[in-house]
Amino acid sequence: MKHSILKITLLLCCMLAVTSARAKDSFATVKQHPSVESVHINRFMMSVMRSAVKMSGDKDAINAMRGIKAIDIIECDKRSAIPEVKARVHKAIETDKYQLLLESREKDEHVIIYSLSDSKSKNKSLIKDPVIEVSEPGEYCLLIIKGTIDPTTFNTKKLK
Repeated sequence: MKHSILKITLLLCCMLAVTSARAKDSFATVKQHPSVESVHINRFMMSVMRSAVKMSGDKDAINAMRGIKAIDIIECDKRSAIPEVKARVHKAIETDKYQLLLESREKDEHVIIYSLSDSKSKNKSLIKDPVIEVSEPGEYCLLIIKGTIDPTTFNTKKLK
């Protein structure tokens, strides 16, 4: 019995280690900046969140989360550090060859959405690994989503 519990515990630890292992992180220099706070939601936690959303019965939310593997949230609210953090972000975006998907300005808020092009995909409407950059005076936030999002799965009737 003790050996079974030990084996199960070891297996669970290995599973968690594998799910938290990450591929090359182009935004690592951004996360290492001393004025930045970051949160990584790994594949395992995304599956837990998907399970909770499934129980809620919200089909739009379930569809939206289907292709998401992981999320990084990066925030900087130190006004003097924002220009350097933005420079690091833009360098990572250029290095990985992200493409501008959408840009919006409203008063002091500026939102830019980038994505990677997926030449292998048959479905060209898929948004691969989107990066959402939000800046306001004195605040800067970056949302990095690993995975693909299919905008056709959203129920646009509710948005009108």
